[in-house]
Parts: sequence; C-alpha cells; structure tokens
Amino acid sequence: ITINMTPQGGGGGGITFPIIYTIGDINRDGKVNEYDFAITMAQWGQTGYNLSSDSNYDSVVDDKDFTALMANWVR
Repeated sequence: ITINMTPQGGGGGGITFPIIYTIGDINRDGKVNEYDFAITMAQWGQTGYNLSSDSNYDSVVDDKDFTALMANWVR
C-alpha cells in the first residue's frame, strides 16, 4: 500500500510536493525490508504514542502492524 500526500504550503507562494510513504517502511528508505522488520521486532509489544512501527496507530506494536509490514515486503 502506498499513500500519496500533497501538503499545502501556508501563505503566499506555498510549494506543494508529493510525499510517498509505503506502509511498513519504518525507516523511510523507500522499501520495506529486513531493517523495517528489525525495528518492528524491537518495538514488538510496546504501547504508547509515536511508535514508529505502529502502522495502524492503535498505540501498540502487534500482529496487525506485522501483517502490514509483510504485505508490503520487497521480494
């Protein structure tokens, strides 16, 4: 799953640019791979806000986040 967002600049002459984020790409290197897996496993079971591996924003790193990671894994 890839989400494309175009943020709007504030004030006059704001610049817009696309941001491409692939769910599961925890370290934002453009692909879902073993590094993202390692981060997810290191945060497994943790709860709280702003967990980088919490792809569904339910405040816990669990099987749902692992499923999203694996669904976008680079083969």
